Amino acid sequence: MGGRRSTCHPRKLPLSIRVFLACAASLAVGAAVRAQAELVTKGHTRVLYVADAVDSEVLDLYSADLQTGQILRMTGPSGASGWLLDHTVDATSKHVVWLDGPSEADSFTLMLHRSRLKDGSSILLTDPAAETVERWELDPRGKYAVSVVFQKATEAVEIHRARISDGQQLVLNPSLVEGGSVDPHFDIDPRGRYVLYTADAEVDEMYELYRADLKTGAVLKLNDPLPAGGSAWNPQFPPSGKYAVYSASAGSPSTVALYRANLKTGHATTLSGPMTAGGSVQDWQLHAAQKRVVYVADQDTDGVAELYATQLKSGKNTKLSGPLVSGGNVSFWLMDDHHHAVIYAADAEIDETRELYRVDLAGGGVTKLSGPLVQGGSVITASLDPLERYLIYVATADDPTVRELYRTDLETGEVKKLNGPLVPGGQIVLSAGDPHFPIIVDGKGRYVVYVADADIDDALELYRSDLATGECIKLNAPATAAGMVGNYTFDPKDRFVVFTMDDSLAGPGLFRCDLVTGERLQLSGQLQPGGYLASSLTMDPAGQFVLYLAEQDTQWVSELYRADLETGESTKVSGPLLPGDVVLDG
Repeated sequence: MGGRRSTCHPRKLPLSIRVFLACAASLAVGAAVRAQAELVTKGHTRVLYVADAVDSEVLDLYSADLQTGQILRMTGPSGASGWLLDHTVDATSKHVVWLDGPSEADSFTLMLHRSRLKDGSSILLTDPAAETVERWELDPRGKYAVSVVFQKATEAVEIHRARISDGQQLVLNPSLVEGGSVDPHFDIDPRGRYVLYTADAEVDEMYELYRADLKTGAVLKLNDPLPAGGSAWNPQFPPSGKYAVYSASAGSPSTVALYRANLKTGHATTLSGPMTAGGSVQDWQLHAAQKRVVYVADQDTDGVAELYATQLKSGKNTKLSGPLVSGGNVSFWLMDDHHHAVIYAADAEIDETRELYRVDLAGGGVTKLSGPLVQGGSVITASLDPLERYLIYVATADDPTVRELYRTDLETGEVKKLNGPLVPGGQIVLSAGDPHFPIIVDGKGRYVVYVADADIDDALELYRSDLATGECIKLNAPATAAGMVGNYTFDPKDRFVVFTMDDSLAGPGLFRCDLVTGERLQLSGQLQPGGYLASSLTMDPAGQFVLYLAEQDTQWVSELYRADLETGESTKVSGPLLPGDVVLDG
């Protein structure tokens, strides 16, 4: 295969790291603090932020020392080459590694750099001959940056590592056959010693598994010989870092199985059980606490997806799911570590009617966990509370057209509906896109918070239900039909839900609500007419305040504020700005 390159211009790439604080140096006219502020607390407390303070066409990275007030440009004396796209502080908190690219629309050069936090001195971590970085990651110890790069001269994708302290670089892949490339997916072991990746290094289009030593660059192929048309992919380290677990079509190009490879010898052992003709592994996950790999495969019957587990050390393979009706399949699963069990969803009794079951990891009897379903009803999604006392799920249990929220007590088996009555057309809202409305549970496993149009059809409001009793309260003030909750989260002490709400009449606002009493307090100040309030929220780790971005003091100027969770008092955090604004979302 030929080399692959990014087709996304840097201006369109997301700046996703959340803002914690913003400290603005003197900015050029029209400049702004753009995004990606990050708090570094080891040694002097520093804030990292991105701003086009010198040139409106250049985003630079800055460090502000909160004790001395010193501000350093991290992107070097000549500035970034265009748009700073991403950055992260290494595990030692001594360096920041950052990725930038040019502002010219016809260029796709993305390069990795390192800067010292104490003085701003920077070096290049990408081979100057490379055209662009496709993916990068730091090792857990903060010693190396591993990146997949596109080499323009050879039109091949390679994997490199750079030592963060001095930039010393090594190529981690062997010589590549003509047309060969490294796949961008890689995994670094928890101890920062090795990286796993796949590449068609010896035979074009035959991807094989390699382990590279991050210190020496030594490379070892881990998979056994593959048949013509075979490949290996998705390598992962278990938390112990002792093995490589991966998928491969090693026995037959049409059969996908799971393997475990010895990191020192490269010897591979099959983890999945013997496959029926046409059978393959479809999905799998490593489960650290149980030292197993759990997977779905049509292992026993072609076209029937069932659930299996294999012990990583012994290789013992166990079928977990129970009997399935004709046409039935296992669709997803959850690990219940507290009970040493797996919870899975399957249409086991009625085709196309998905229900929830639990089975011990060692195998044995299967217990149904979900409650009765109306004809045509089904379970849609499920999760566990942090203490693994309750299974929380959404299902069309009472009406095949209405999504509602339920929980099962995993100790007693009791099933309880958690949402209150719904207006005609009302539903529990599930959205995997933007906006995203997750179902969240507090860290103490007491309350579940969710979005529903329960009182007014299409008005997306926020509710809290008690997992033990089922008591349900609305968290936001009564909304109009156009009302819509934005972001929501628990404070670190699990006392409050903090959320944004936009209403066509009242406008946007930031609120907190007591989880126990339902007491509501507005945290944001009075916004400018038509003023903007960002939905992104950042909580103080001590649970005393929340930071938010709003056009509160000056029209068309977004600034950063701190709101006290107890009193609701709002204080501006960002310093004086010349024309421009603080922009949380980038």
